[in-house]
Amino acid sequence: MNDSEQLDHKIKHRSLFSRYITMAVLLGAIGVMAASYGYFDMTSKSSQLVQKTQEISNLLEMTTEIRNQLGLATRSLETFMLEAERDEQKIIFQQSISKALLIAESLNRNSAFINTGNSKNILNIIRNISRFKTTADELFKVRVNPEIQYPALGVATYELQPTSQIILSTFAIAINEFHEDDNLSTESPQLHSLLEGQLSWWKTIAEFRLYLANRTGGFNSKGLIIQETNIDAYLKRLHIIAEKLDEFNQASLFGIEGEELIHDLHDHIRSWEQSFLRVKKINHSGNWRKDSDLMRNVALPLIAIIDESINELDYYLEQKSSSTLELLQHAGDKQNYVIAGMIFLFALYVFISLSIQKMFIIKPIATMAKVMKDEAFGLSNIGVLKLKKTLETQDLIEAFTEMSHQVYQRQNELEHQSQHDALTGLPNRSMMMDRMKYHQSLRARDKMKIFSFLMLDLNRFKDINDTLGHHIGDHLLIEVGKRLSALLRDSDTVARLGGDEFAILLPDTEKTGAGKIATNINSALEETFNIHQYSLNIAASIGIAMFPNDGENSQAIMQHADVAMYVSKHQNTGYHFYDSNEDTHTIGRLSLGNELPTAIQNNNLNLYYQPKLSMETGMVIGAEALLRWNHPEHGFISPEIIIDLAEHTGVINELTYWVMLQAVELASQFFRDGKNINIAINLSVHNLRETNFPERVLTILKKYKLPSRCITFEITESAMMSNPEQSIEVLNTLNDMGVSLSVDDFGTGFSSLAYLKQLPVTELKIDKSFVLDMLKDESDAVIVRSTIDLSHNLGLSVIAEGVENEETWTQLLAMGCDYAQGYYMSHPLPQSEFITWLNKKALS
Repeated sequence: MNDSEQLDHKIKHRSLFSRYITMAVLLGAIGVMAASYGYFDMTSKSSQLVQKTQEISNLLEMTTEIRNQLGLATRSLETFMLEAERDEQKIIFQQSISKALLIAESLNRNSAFINTGNSKNILNIIRNISRFKTTADELFKVRVNPEIQYPALGVATYELQPTSQIILSTFAIAINEFHEDDNLSTESPQLHSLLEGQLSWWKTIAEFRLYLANRTGGFNSKGLIIQETNIDAYLKRLHIIAEKLDEFNQASLFGIEGEELIHDLHDHIRSWEQSFLRVKKINHSGNWRKDSDLMRNVALPLIAIIDESINELDYYLEQKSSSTLELLQHAGDKQNYVIAGMIFLFALYVFISLSIQKMFIIKPIATMAKVMKDEAFGLSNIGVLKLKKTLETQDLIEAFTEMSHQVYQRQNELEHQSQHDALTGLPNRSMMMDRMKYHQSLRARDKMKIFSFLMLDLNRFKDINDTLGHHIGDHLLIEVGKRLSALLRDSDTVARLGGDEFAILLPDTEKTGAGKIATNINSALEETFNIHQYSLNIAASIGIAMFPNDGENSQAIMQHADVAMYVSKHQNTGYHFYDSNEDTHTIGRLSLGNELPTAIQNNNLNLYYQPKLSMETGMVIGAEALLRWNHPEHGFISPEIIIDLAEHTGVINELTYWVMLQAVELASQFFRDGKNINIAINLSVHNLRETNFPERVLTILKKYKLPSRCITFEITESAMMSNPEQSIEVLNTLNDMGVSLSVDDFGTGFSSLAYLKQLPVTELKIDKSFVLDMLKDESDAVIVRSTIDLSHNLGLSVIAEGVENEETWTQLLAMGCDYAQGYYMSHPLPQSEFITWLNKKALS
């Protein structure tokens, strides 16, 4: 007999049944029959009723879980409605709704609901959850597509905007004819009507933009009516002007091209007005915003219906539970009646029977009740529960033990999740702070206790994430976590703080040891990561702070390690120890960031110009505008720092327009003097994200009466690749305006020929990092030659940066390079010196 069989045997002989049989044998055949009847009746019914109670409890847990999953799905959907860029909410929603469906389908297969009215109720729940999922999928699509989300925006984009451009072009071309054609008088009433019409149209468009922003943004109903009234008034005035222009046109008072355009002006204004009426109708309807309509009128009512169905199901189960408990109570009452009848015949039996019940039923149940109450308040330990074992109490103890185990397990899981990163499984910031505080507290008992803290940031991770997707980036972070963990001792702690930032705590580690660990980390991370079909190479920048030398508390240590990491990243040193002097420099950067907007406003910045020469003729064909800032305290600030400060302080667009104004003003001076000098201006990724950027460029060009062909915009690969679709759209608009476009620093980013062939660029600039060493590094020479051949095959011209000597010039000329820029021809010069240099160059 094995251990399990022995245990069952012992429990069987300790059961109430065996005790009642013994009593019956001693007290007679009548007692045996009565006790046997009472025991079998109570045991069988109790067993059945307990089983039913457990089934009902399980079913209630399933309905509760359906409710929880639907609640999680609803919250994730609401979060996505507020922040559509958070794709993880879609994943959470899909997981939650799938779990809810699985549980509901499992309920539908349960025998407790078959052939009852609740089976239809469950089918309704399944059907409505599926409808909720379908509605949510549509919401996901609508929320990320503004033209579907706001129907009026689609009309504005595809109907109003093209028509508006035609009308603007009509006015602009007709007015331009008056300025360029000597036969047309600039003092004529025709020109006055054209200018009045152009101004009225600009007012109409400006009022319409406010109208759209009002409806899709803050929504002022009174303002909406006022804006509609203003637009109608402008349109009425435009109709009058168009009729007057038609009269002039019939009298042939316009130029050839203007006459044809004016002929169709009235029709274009009517077309725009009809489309505007559609926009008004949409904005005054209840469906002006499709995602809100779906959420309010479909998704939320479905959730309410599902919740009502679950409530009905819960009510049914609770009714069954109540009836089961009543039956259980009846069974107990029946047993009491049997015992009461036996009292008159067997007084001794009653006494002993009550004693047995007290010992093996009442006392165990009371003990279990006390233990469960203490357990609820965390005052007891199930491991010390001792009862006289019967079959029933054994089942109760096992059930309670399993329940406690499940509760503890779930608590441990929640505690683990709160202390660990969900992606990598590493400790998170919270646990890292706890560990640091613990080691910091050891210092109070042992003054020799120290620790090193490393802050680690992955270089080029953003490029990998943006290029290959978050899925590859997540796998890369997991592998990085594994490599870091493999390098450390059991007493060390590596944590992921967020994004591509990790932290490492090294207890009892001096500065030398921390440096060795940082070196090992850099070496390990430089080895290729094989993620799916990609072979990826990354590096890290590590900042190190020592406790207590670099800070007396965890926050200070973490902050100083972050400062050191920033220095390491910018100096490309791999790792760097914290230095308070460098921290002062960081504070200085914050000060510079606060001063930059004022410097832009007060024209405290300068532009330097570096010439570009044709390699075939040696003539100057243009110049690149380069930003400089001569700070009264910090001296000359490099362009890289200026751009970095501008992007971080949110004034990059203002800085770009300042540069553009200065450069266009100089270019217009050259144009008036008859000099064919093209000025190149560098653009930031933030400029390409600004939807009205081309319009502002056109405004500046018109202000200085400069042809668009006289300027070139230089854009880096990384700027274009950050959002290729939007970048291509903005660049195409600039190209349609006649502005030249150049790809700057070609070859230093993740070059994508698939996007390059779609871009309306006319020129590639080879980065100087390849040109500077091409005479002594054959691989650089091959890259330069290949880039020139590729560009020419694509119909693009090539300009090489970093030409610093005659030998480089000669080799580039032999390779067929079109243009060159570098110290060999000229350093970047202030505007006055550049004009002087240009005049001397023209005379030589």
